[in-house]
Amino acid sequence: SEHPNSEYSLASTIVWDRCIMTTGCAMDGEDVFLSETNPADPKERFLLLPIPGGGRFPPAALKQKALEAGFAEYRFVHDSYIAEHGMEEVEKHFKVSEQPGCADYVYRAKDLASLEGRDLAKKRNNIRQFEKECVAHGWKVETVRLSSANAAACVECLEQWRNEQEDANWTGILACEGSAIRRALADFEGLEFRGLMVLINGAPRGFGVAGRLNRDTGVLLFEKASERYKGLYQYLDRE
Repeated sequence: SEHPNSEYSLASTIVWDRCIMTTGCAMDGEDVFLSETNPADPKERFLLLPIPGGGRFPPAALKQKALEAGFAEYRFVHDSYIAEHGMEEVEKHFKVSEQPGCADYVYRAKDLASLEGRDLAKKRNNIRQFEKECVAHGWKVETVRLSSANAAACVECLEQWRNEQEDANWTGILACEGSAIRRALADFEGLEFRGLMVLINGAPRGFGVAGRLNRDTGVLLFEKASERYKGLYQYLDRE
């Protein structure tokens, strides 16, 4: 994709399909258009920025494509698109508003690996607490790379995590997330995922699954860890 950063990636769109939203795909020459529709409310439907195969999409062309397809809006439009074309030009064709709930953290890989600096002090302290607990109890901790050969062990970890959430409502988003994780693990290599699993005394106790967003950015799509081990999430982040 030409989009530098985004709320979505191809792999995450595939594993979340028919869960919260239903994804549609259409080719227009060499260009790819993706849409999402809420199965519970079909009136909630929108397009994502097209993936250009041979050309660019200035705001006027983007609006025309939406009208031709019968859509009224685009969502998850990155700031870089507005910066490229200018807010004045974009607002000639669209009403622009911020999407609440879509802000997220972006870390440099080397910062998570080193955890240096005041901003990451809490993560650093949680990891130290986890490592001290491991030493005190004689727990053997191993970090292994995920693959299709061992991904099934993550399902065991997911079920343990679920059992620890005593008051959780296992409908809606949590049920969807469980389905999406299982899809990701079932086609781990095919979707070009990467990941790690943490074993404590040989048993899976946490895992993280990541995918590539663009040339220099990855997305942590799923991360689960037993809450019996404080600091395990932060330990996974660092690894």
